[in-house]
Amino acid sequence: MDPGTSWSPGSGTEPRSVRPSGTPQGHRRAAPRFGLILVCAAAGCSDPQDSAHPLPDDSAPIEETAADTDTDADADTDTDVDLEATIREIQDGSVAAGTRVRVAGVVVVGGHIPLGFHVADPDGGTSYAGLWIHASPERVGVTVSEGLEVTLHGITAEYAASRKDGTLTQLEADVVTVTGEAEVPAPQTVDVARLADPDAAEPYEGMLLQVQSPEVTKGGKGEWRIDGGVLVDDLYVSTTTVTGATLFALRGLLYWTGAEFALEPRSSDDLQDYSEPPWDCRADLCAWDLVPGDLVVSEVMRNPESVPDDVGEWFEISSALEVPVDLVGLEVTDADGYPAFAIRESLVLAPEEHAVLGPDPFPWENGGVSLDAAYGYSECALANGADTLVLGFGDTVVDEVAWDDGGAFPALDGASMSLDPEAMDAALNDDGHRWCAAVSPYGDGDLGTPGAPNDPCSP
Repeated sequence: MDPGTSWSPGSGTEPRSVRPSGTPQGHRRAAPRFGLILVCAAAGCSDPQDSAHPLPDDSAPIEETAADTDTDADADTDTDVDLEATIREIQDGSVAAGTRVRVAGVVVVGGHIPLGFHVADPDGGTSYAGLWIHASPERVGVTVSEGLEVTLHGITAEYAASRKDGTLTQLEADVVTVTGEAEVPAPQTVDVARLADPDAAEPYEGMLLQVQSPEVTKGGKGEWRIDGGVLVDDLYVSTTTVTGATLFALRGLLYWTGAEFALEPRSSDDLQDYSEPPWDCRADLCAWDLVPGDLVVSEVMRNPESVPDDVGEWFEISSALEVPVDLVGLEVTDADGYPAFAIRESLVLAPEEHAVLGPDPFPWENGGVSLDAAYGYSECALANGADTLVLGFGDTVVDEVAWDDGGAFPALDGASMSLDPEAMDAALNDDGHRWCAAVSPYGDGDLGTPGAPNDPCSP
């Protein structure tokens, strides 16, 4: 499916992954080529009903509010008279959950995927103007696409998708009637800070929104994040971005995943003017060329004693390569994929050399460590207990270390967690018994060897 090509089940066009034209397929390349990868969310493609989209089983029966005994002339077979309702009345709670309703003349803004679609008030609105319709094409006997005007019959519901606070307001539709075509309302422009606050975001649930000039603060495939930590998800389409990329504007339908609100782009067109970050790679081998095992997390100071954690934490990356590599663009994440940061300036690492990263670049403040790159403590705080540190680029995990809370891995105040020099390998460093507490003092008196060969671990 070429960028900008819409697709819906039954269209007869099989979607395919898209790469930017001219992107080489080999392992080593001299310059970055970033783009968007699309994966359709429909039968035969990636299924959006996963842990991030725990929607109810579409085969479950819908409970009617009354027996079907009348002979009303509408398209459904119910005998009770459906309450006439608007999207606003459903979203703001004026119509109670469990009420059977008729919603007329609304516009499809997110075309059918296997689990349902989104509709909007044709007049638009600044709040309570969009709604998720849980209705498979098989259930309602029709596949709707963006720009159709429809009338809906069904039961209002508040679906609790997890044990966490929050619900998804939806209409469990059993009848969908196409009544014509209509112009899709323009997206409502929203400040990203509102979307990061669940209470402030609630009035926008189900609406088509637009965020101006966001930066990708955590790249990834399918799920990634923009300013303020707002999730961009893959209910309709899967996209791949790189940390540090920018957009002129991002559009998406606001959807409650069960844990947080997420923007759901409908196609690559909703990512307007995606721009690759201006990485300045100054070596023949760059971060986007790396494969698993090329780099090794070799030392971690997670609990300094001479200075506070927010200035004195650091970790060390060692090269397992035989040629220099520029780490600019390398992404660092935790087990959940967020928070994250990317190395933003050229940092060339020679074979068997070590790079030290931490939150405070000033040795007179950070306990006496000379850093090769600094990051914000809020982006990457190393837990004194169990935590995970991941090095990668895009979908490639180059190395990952998950330490426990003083079990197999060492945990001493004021001493770094040091990988045995005989185990300087991205597979061996997964074993906590290959690590020990550093014994060499540095700077203000903590123990570790930042930027230097590690202390050997005793047998």
